[in-house]
Amino acid sequence: MRAFKDSAFIAAARIEISGQMNDVASDLNGLAKLAEDIDESKLEGHDKDLFEQVVAGVHQIKSLFEGANQMVRNIENFLLSKDFPNSEEMKESIKNSGADITALDELDEYKALSKDEKERFTFVVANYELISTMLDSANELCAVLHKAVKRL
Repeated sequence: MRAFKDSAFIAAARIEISGQMNDVASDLNGLAKLAEDIDESKLEGHDKDLFEQVVAGVHQIKSLFEGANQMVRNIENFLLSKDFPNSEEMKESIKNSGADITALDELDEYKALSKDEKERFTFVVANYELISTMLDSANELCAVLHKAVKRL
């Protein structure tokens, strides 16, 4: 049985992240198609430098995407196995995520959880927030690179 299977909040976060991942994957494919049309041998000076920056940016996006995807898989494994990291590791992860978790106290479904469940729930939410931030960054970089490729 899945941990927090009845949580509307976690379900909504999973749906949002899934959409963000699809957006980034689509944007990466679009960038790849645009880049294929560029004859790199004809580029000189600033255009050649810009193309190299675009290539480096695409690698950064792929790295963000792969990192986010791995984090999603890890969270899903925690939810399915209910085998979460120890309390200290979860607290450190929550702290490092930079997520604002204060709003959780307002959720009825959060209020009904035990202390241990609250910690696990907060861990999942904080990591989903970090994943979402990573994907937002990847999406913004895709938009910048898309404009750069159109200049070439």
